[in-house]
Amino acid sequence: GAANNRRLLTLPAVWLGSAVNEGAPWAVLAFAMLTAGGYPYARWLDLRGPLLPAGAWLLGCGLAAAMMLGLSAAHVPFSRLSLAAAWLPTTLAGVVLWRRGGPATRRDPNTASGAPAMDLFTVISLGLCCFQIISVSFAAMRVPLDSFDGWALWDYKGLRFYHDAAVSAGFLTDRAALFAHPAYPPLLPLLMAWVYTWCGQTDPVLMKPLFPLFYAALLLGFAACLRTSFAWRTALLGTVCLALMPRITDYAPTALADVPLAAYLVAAASLVSAAWRGDSRQRMLAAGGVFAGIAACTKHEGLVFLATLLVVLPALRLPWRRGGLAVGVAGAIALPWYVYAAYLRVP
Repeated sequence: GAANNRRLLTLPAVWLGSAVNEGAPWAVLAFAMLTAGGYPYARWLDLRGPLLPAGAWLLGCGLAAAMMLGLSAAHVPFSRLSLAAAWLPTTLAGVVLWRRGGPATRRDPNTASGAPAMDLFTVISLGLCCFQIISVSFAAMRVPLDSFDGWALWDYKGLRFYHDAAVSAGFLTDRAALFAHPAYPPLLPLLMAWVYTWCGQTDPVLMKPLFPLFYAALLLGFAACLRTSFAWRTALLGTVCLALMPRITDYAPTALADVPLAAYLVAAASLVSAAWRGDSRQRMLAAGGVFAGIAACTKHEGLVFLATLLVVLPALRLPWRRGGLAVGVAGAIALPWYVYAAYLRVP
């Protein structure tokens, strides 16, 4: 009732204020670093239009998870110092790639220059999408963990990775943690541990903005995907329809992997669709493979879509050499975790 409405209106102040102590500025830094770290790689892969900000976030999340797995393999505990020491060269490497190996200019629907005309239709469409993102953000922080799977499958592992300061083989093979499905892909738990490590505390309210950001990336990627085949007005209309789907807005604020998985898959589909429309440059197909590979590291169902990619590429009559590059990149990203989990016999 009225009490809940008052609580909803005070959420921004609660998130930034004393209720979360000094963790909020560190959380803002953690999210900003993910986007900033992924941005040069997104530019190097020649992502443009709405796919550029979406790709910066999605790539930054994938890089952070890969970096943390690397630290665990090197037996370097998670801490602010170790994360910063590993993240700085990771970001600088992206800047070097972008500046020295920048992509050639190309023309395709996915990266068409210019923005939609700011008429009344566009303003209303963008306003509805922004309203939905804000609404999902409030819902995410108002009820931090309202799903058993969100706690048991993802946040529990994020807490363990944070407290263990690593992805330890001891935890992965612990039969007492069987309810948490240790063999599930580690992207989301590692991102949770990333935020918790920077914040120095395990308040889920500080971690939950991860999911509205994935929701925003999904909408941006979907607009880019539609833009490969339709005009801006149609792409905006389709994106508004997606933003208003109750099932998606119900899932978006929860700590579940479905919306992040969809964001990666839609980004991959956007790039493959653009290639099919007449630009089959290797770098763009490789970028689609990157997103498909990270999707398989987000949830097991990502493997189904990775297998689907093997069927789709020949059906689109893309050259095997270039289509194989997309599949190869996706497999190189996804398979190490599954091979490692099989080697350890992770339950």
